[in-house]
Amino acid sequence: MEVAIAGGDEISLIGYSEDISEGGLLVEVLEPLDLGTQVRLSFKLPGDTTAFEAQATVVRVGRNRAGDRYAVALNYSSARSELVERLRYFVMQEVSR
Repeated sequence: MEVAIAGGDEISLIGYSEDISEGGLLVEVLEPLDLGTQVRLSFKLPGDTTAFEAQATVVRVGRNRAGDRYAVALNYSSARSELVERLRYFVMQEVSR
């Protein structure tokens, strides 16, 4: 799933989610982000028409398994409650497959 990541004047990235939960997500990107950086996220869950938008904090950065991208773990620091509910439902559907 494509994830838009923005922050300040210097950060504007498109990444791809590798793992998602109701507390955050792991995104693969070409450029690393600094730990503790505050960013804005925007993405659409599969089958959804409304974008999930939230503030998030970078909590971990490392190379992906192939070594060609960075794996960035982000924790949501703010998200509207109805969006979190949609995310929770999506995660539960994926787990039950």
